[in-house]
Amino acid sequence: MSRALILPDWAALAVREGRKTEHRVLMNPQPRMYEAGGGFGLVWGKKCGSPDRIARHCPFGKVGDVIPVKEAWRIAEKSGLPTLDEYLTQPRRCLYYADDNPRYRDKDTWESAESLPPEFVRTHVRITAIGVELLQDIRWQDAIAEGVHDPRRAKVRIDEADPRSPVAQFRAYWNEKYTKRGLGFDVRQFVWKLGITLDTTASLGESQ
Repeated sequence: MSRALILPDWAALAVREGRKTEHRVLMNPQPRMYEAGGGFGLVWGKKCGSPDRIARHCPFGKVGDVIPVKEAWRIAEKSGLPTLDEYLTQPRRCLYYADDNPRYRDKDTWESAESLPPEFVRTHVRITAIGVELLQDIRWQDAIAEGVHDPRRAKVRIDEADPRSPVAQFRAYWNEKYTKRGLGFDVRQFVWKLGITLDTTASLGESQ
């Protein structure tokens, strides 16, 4: 059974706009490294071998699989005062945090992305590649493929050290999510690196 991708609003929007084509997820548990033939191998649970070999056991599925994307959500309030029959028979309508006006959306109470019911999943991605790599190996183009803001059209030069650089943006996102767990960007750790593309064949609430 493949897992869903749990995404913040900016990443979910980037997927839907076709700008997010890579996704990195912390490997849990972390693999151990060992020297092998001038290179290195990994031990992950009961599996061992090269990073490519370990990638075959990715819990998110295999290349070609279509998996759901979960995002923050809430149920729209029904307008007016419906009758009991209308209240029971009218379908629930789901709203998504990523779609709401940034000026007003934080005034509402939103449910976590993890809790999005399967019937309200509106976005699916197809896995195009699977790899295992160190988190710190991410580069400029990789960070852009993660869906962060692309600064290439900026009127001023932006280098790697600039907080507006794609890698710095990704580092900030990672730290916000993982630093409290002691797993900030500067901690040496391995990740699943997924290549993804928006899949339009699955309908609302459908998972393959």
